[in-house]
Amino acid sequence: MSEVLPRFASEPEQVLVEVVQAVEPQLNAALVERVLNTTVKRRPDRRDLARVLQEDPELLTSARAAGPAGLGRLIRSLREHGAVRLQLPRCSRCGSSDR
Repeated sequence: MSEVLPRFASEPEQVLVEVVQAVEPQLNAALVERVLNTTVKRRPDRRDLARVLQEDPELLTSARAAGPAGLGRLIRSLREHGAVRLQLPRCSRCGSSDR
């Protein structure tokens, strides 16, 4: 019997596109996926990010200092491409989002 992988593991890019578009519907799927693949280059990192955001999509908008390192890079890049609701995570030490 073969194991069925959770969707974040088998289709991390699609999961991430859907989570981002739920917050930023004006961004088209192709743009989000292109930014994702450019910003978070390793598929294992995309899987981890998909798992975290599937469990807690508010990490995209809360500015909480939580989640994998790729989250901040992804948000910064998506903001450069027109995202307006996404918030950069704040530094857990100083509270700044300018990282």
